[in-house]
Amino acid sequence: MEPVKIGSLFKSGSVYNGPVQIIDPASNVNGAVIRTATYIGGPSSFVTTGTSAPKDASDTTKPVILASNQDRAVLPYPVAIPAGFGLWVVPNSTAKIYITYDLL
Repeated sequence: MEPVKIGSLFKSGSVYNGPVQIIDPASNVNGAVIRTATYIGGPSSFVTTGTSAPKDASDTTKPVILASNQDRAVLPYPVAIPAGFGLWVVPNSTAKIYITYDLL
């Protein structure tokens, strides 16, 4: 097994109800790679991407990168995000997110 490189940028800490922006689509001009991600919190929460923020935790119109149906979830492998896409955490309650990423 090869080691996973952590990203040079990160978000570590608490997130609350509603979409919480991690990457602004306008700042993602060449694409991004999510290197590592761990979510700790309530079920029915997710990390999503797209050109605009999801409305809430029931918005199924955005690509989901990581979903939690229990109290924690871990991204199993790095994920490439296209240029112009953002990244949001959508907790259904107070949670913690630990994400490392690189803007290309």
